[in-house]
Amino acid sequence: MAPEPLENRSPLEWEQFKELIELHKFYFENISKSAAFVFGLVGAIVSYVIATDIRDRYRLAAAMTVPILLSVGASAIGLLGAVKLRDLSEKVTNLQSELGLSWRPHSEVLPLLSAIFAVLFFLVACGLTVIVLHANLLPHSPAARGG
Repeated sequence: MAPEPLENRSPLEWEQFKELIELHKFYFENISKSAAFVFGLVGAIVSYVIATDIRDRYRLAAAMTVPILLSVGASAIGLLGAVKLRDLSEKVTNLQSELGLSWRPHSEVLPLLSAIFAVLFFLVACGLTVIVLHANLLPHSPAARGG
């Protein structure tokens, strides 16, 4: 059965498609900005710890608690987002098909992007945990070496 001509589509379907596109753009922008913010914050704290030459295990654990928790939290949210964004991707694809459109945003990239960030944040959390357990892995700051 041939799809209905585009002009016979209801305005509601077009409005839904437009809203899904806007939602897609919103999620893409916020996933990218949020990941950049959390990576920047974690990096800044870790840089501070290296610069101040904290090597005592308990002080190092206290200093790394926030970056580890941020990384674990961002990983969990990213994983949840990857699961939830599949629904958005399916709706965009279905509406594209119903409207007989040849183009749509590649909404299947959003769940993948969210999953990639989730894995990266998990790896960061694991790496920071290893550093807390093995403080000797941290490089010494130039000021601490006398140079």
